[in-house]
Amino acid sequence: MAIKYKERTEYAGQVIGTDEHMWADGMLEEWAVVWDPVEHERKNVQIGYYGSDGQNLCGCVRCEIDFTPEIAQDIVRTALAHAEVAFTNKIEADKRTVRKGDRVRVVRGRKIPKGTELTVFWIGERPDYMGYNTEKIAGAKDDQGNKVWIKVDYLEVLTERPEPTEEEREDFIEGYLNRNVERTVLNRARRAG
Repeated sequence: MAIKYKERTEYAGQVIGTDEHMWADGMLEEWAVVWDPVEHERKNVQIGYYGSDGQNLCGCVRCEIDFTPEIAQDIVRTALAHAEVAFTNKIEADKRTVRKGDRVRVVRGRKIPKGTELTVFWIGERPDYMGYNTEKIAGAKDDQGNKVWIKVDYLEVLTERPEPTEEEREDFIEGYLNRNVERTVLNRARRAG
């Protein structure tokens, strides 16, 4: 069973969970989390909106978690594709992140000539000019040993980063799946093959 109304049943084999929210005015909203196999995404379907008298204003009679092994596999395949993209983005961001000990080149700014190569000895934050946020700055030395303080955004990393190992990739993807896919869905997908 899935979402059952008086005369019809919807989302048979696609309901992967339910959720609810209690509003400040005392109304309770309830919805089913369903998987759309065409769009490969989650959707929330409102199944209940209860007043203080307990009456459901949506007309839904009953909702049960019910999903097929094919839906579970589709969810995991979609999450794996998202995990691959997230891993690639993480690696690219890691290559651009300035760290202590890195060799960097100045690419913006006006006080230090563009193209100057520096070695970073400190990374920190300071309030920005408005005082509401912070900005990252680097303490660095040029080849003559002169210290400079510069925004991290003005630097390009020259230090080569090692490529991640297959074990690191698998750990990232497994962690991504555990954070983003319900355990019941993972178990059903594994049992199905």
